[in-house]
Order: sequence, then structure tokens, then C-alpha cells
Amino acid sequence: MSQSLVVNAGEIKWDTPVIIEHSPQELIIEIGENTSVTFLELVSRGQYLSHKRILKAAPHSKVRFIRLQVLPTTSELEESLISYVEKGAMVDCFSLHFGGFSVQSTIQQIGLGAQATCNTTLLAYARNEQQMQFNFSHHYQKQKGLGEIIAKGIADDRAKLGFHGIIRMDQTASGTDSSLKQAILNISPDTKVSSTPELKIDTNDVKASHGASIVNLNDSDLFYMQSRGIPIDDLRRMLTRGFLKTAITPLSDLPEVLKKIYTFI
Repeated sequence: MSQSLVVNAGEIKWDTPVIIEHSPQELIIEIGENTSVTFLELVSRGQYLSHKRILKAAPHSKVRFIRLQVLPTTSELEESLISYVEKGAMVDCFSLHFGGFSVQSTIQQIGLGAQATCNTTLLAYARNEQQMQFNFSHHYQKQKGLGEIIAKGIADDRAKLGFHGIIRMDQTASGTDSSLKQAILNISPDTKVSSTPELKIDTNDVKASHGASIVNLNDSDLFYMQSRGIPIDDLRRMLTRGFLKTAITPLSDLPEVLKKIYTFI
């Protein structure tokens, strides 16, 4: 089932999220010119889910799309999000994953117009037997694009967690400035993690950077911190929140949303 949502200037306030309920299989969102809007989608129910989200940001619009996934640990999710960002528009995408058994996620942001800004923040916490794979990309087609991708994940127990990020700049995207940062905190020796960043640059006069890190926290590290009197459950919560917190500070103007996120980490 496909649903459509159209938002125009003056209808919504930036700091009052539009709540997306019932999680339709396919949702197309069109944001009018000079419109500023925040969307919040909570994905918390279902066994076998396949979701597709399409955002169309008109010139000089400003969009923040927050997707919080807290499915039961037996659920399977396959999702994709594609945003088309026109001239002078900005799309900030926050994809936050703390539930589900199997998660396959693809995020694509396409800068169609000059001075398009694409920002993607991905947070994932994989534990127990969870399997999560994330593929995300920014594709700039016109000049003076801007943006960044920040992907941060935590792997624990026997979980599998994978990141694959790409920044692509066409020949017509001169003057674009974009970065890709991927980081995974590995708490258990029994996890399987991977992190692959890529740059595909077809023009000169651009700024593009990428980096990936995997930090392994071994048993001796945990034992040392426990010896300081920190219970193991509190310790894991402190590590998780400390590692992920910086990525969600841009949501500080939405205290109720932050409060909801912190209940899952």
C-alpha cells in the first residue's frame, strides 16, 4: 500500500514534529518550496516489514526526517529511504535502529540542484543475535552541494553489524563539500562487524573526505571499569550513551524526541 503526504509553507512548525503513524509500506512525502518541517516515524510493531520512503524537497525547503526503529527482537525489516533535494534545499535524515532481528537498510540522498544540502545520521545498536546491514550514500549532481554522513554503531554479544557508505560527485558538482564518517564500538569478541567507506569523485575543485574506525573493547577493559565499582549493566549503558550521544545533539530542540531515544539506549 502506498500513501502520499504533501506539506506546504506555513502549515507546520520546525520544532513540532509531524508524527507518521501506522508505518505504511510505501510513503511519498512532498515538501513545498520554502517549507520547514520535521517528521518523526516510530517503527515498533510488525513481524515481516518492507518499507520504502521517498522524500521530495522543493527548492529552498528545510526537512528533518527522524525514523526510530524499536521492533521486537524477532522482527525482520527491509527498508529504503530516498530523498531528492532540489536547489538550495536541505534534508537532515536521522535513522536510528535499536530493535529487530534482521535489518537491511538503504539510505540514498540525491542532490539534484545547486547548493543542495544532504545530511545523514545513522545510529545502530546490535546485540544478542541481531543482524544489521546498512548501505547509505550521498550523490551530488550539481555545483556547491554540502553535507555529511555520520554512521555510528555498537555491536555486542553475537551480533552482526555492517556499514557501507558512499559519497558520489558528478562532473557537474564542482564546489561541493561533503564528508563520510563511520565508527563502530565492538563490545564483545563474538561479534562480526564491517565498515567500508567509498568516495567516487568525477570532478575537481571539491572537498571530500572519508574515514572508518572499529574500536574493540575487550574483557580486560570491562573488568578494569567494573573494578572501579560500576555494575556491568550500568557500564554498558554509559558506554552506549557516551558513544552515540554526540550524533543526536542536533535534536536538542526536540527534548521529547531525545527522551524517547534515550529510553532505548
